[in-house]
Amino acid sequence: LPIWMRWYCGAAVLLILAGITVSSSRGGILGLMVMAPFMIWHSKRRVRTLIIVSALMASFPVFMPTSGMDRLLHPTDSDNGAKEVRITLWKAAWKMFCGNPFTGVGYGNFRVYAPRYSDEDIGQVLLIHNQYLEMLSEMGLPGLLAYVGMFVASYIGLSRIRRDARRAGSTLLIN
Repeated sequence: LPIWMRWYCGAAVLLILAGITVSSSRGGILGLMVMAPFMIWHSKRRVRTLIIVSALMASFPVFMPTSGMDRLLHPTDSDNGAKEVRITLWKAAWKMFCGNPFTGVGYGNFRVYAPRYSDEDIGQVLLIHNQYLEMLSEMGLPGLLAYVGMFVASYIGLSRIRRDARRAGSTLLIN
């Protein structure tokens, strides 16, 4: 790969790590924990990549007072309260799906219909925090299948591109 591309990718990784660190995102931490071994395994220089990734992932939380890992391992009272609200919203989403399994309640209408399907007072609904349940409740089963199908098709297509690039010897698309 050209040196400018390596620097560009390195800067992108640093920005992603900084964003996850600043936001104290538990989902971001879990995503990194899944992505890092995959990235290391597919690297040509696994030991070097392991050292760099480990150093980066260990150094960023040092600069932040609250880390996503800390929030993941030791949730606060506000985190527990948010958990209860999310579970209530997930139950409402499931009831929406059960009531409208093929059509859903319409794209973007979760906020409108959530109070009707909730057993508890949920106040102002902001986010369901579960994209799959939101798709299921708003778009029904066909919408969820199309959504998941998009990821499956992307994975298959990118795998084919990688395989063809490997056969052609294109280092740009293989790495």
